[in-house]
Amino acid sequence: MKAQDIGTVKLAEASGVNKETISLWRKGRQQRYTVATVAQVATQLGTTAEELLELPLLPSEERSRSEAEAAEAPKGELIRRIAALAPVIDQLSELEELVAEAKKLSEE
Repeated sequence: MKAQDIGTVKLAEASGVNKETISLWRKGRQQRYTVATVAQVATQLGTTAEELLELPLLPSEERSRSEAEAAEAPKGELIRRIAALAPVIDQLSELEELVAEAKKLSEE
């Protein structure tokens, strides 16, 4: 919660979980929780219940994460290739002007 810069009261209000419960969780004095309350708090902190509870990922979750990372790789390559084309793209307007002049000359 400190990393998210959110206090106990604010988190309690945003998640709908009792502030005393959150305070006890922060101090490590209460180990009991429901899936719903953990999920509500995790959502407000921008994480998952599994990450909040520091639970190990299931093999299917690890696969999903690695698949998502693999899907990002082609996007990065595409962005790199487009960036490499920037000088050519910059010259396109100049080329368009030359084509327009050539058309005018051919019509005369």
